[in-house]
Amino acid sequence: MARRKITPFGRLFIVLAITGGLYFGYTKVQEAGGFENLFNSDTTKNIGKISAKSPGKIVEGIFEAARNEDFSKLAEFCPLNGSSSDEVKDICFMDTATEEERADFINNFKFGQVIGKPVVAGDEARVQIKWGPNGAKNGTISLVKADGNWYLSDLNL
Repeated sequence: MARRKITPFGRLFIVLAITGGLYFGYTKVQEAGGFENLFNSDTTKNIGKISAKSPGKIVEGIFEAARNEDFSKLAEFCPLNGSSSDEVKDICFMDTATEEERADFINNFKFGQVIGKPVVAGDEARVQIKWGPNGAKNGTISLVKADGNWYLSDLNL
């Protein structure tokens, strides 16, 4: 059987197809946040190890940040439009806070926990929590959903 010659147009098509495939693959890897997340079936944004798909997980992320003294991901808990309360903004920008503010945050949230299941009504949710220096105070954290992800909105502590 005779081999067919590839025409110049055919070569161009092959080069463009390979280039397009590489670009598409690179774009998908970037959107997924790296190769380790590429094949994750949940395409919802993940914040560190915290899924933005669940309002309860976002609130647990606050407590985790206090326990680990790692404030680097808290800014991602705020909506980009800046519509959250001043108290929420203080939490979201804890990585730029003073040492005294950080110590206060750690003291108040390191023993925090979510109580029960979040109450979700459309694009709003309320999460009941225990917080405070010994985790005995009751409070509520409100969240809003935007672009499929949950973000902190207000604190009622």
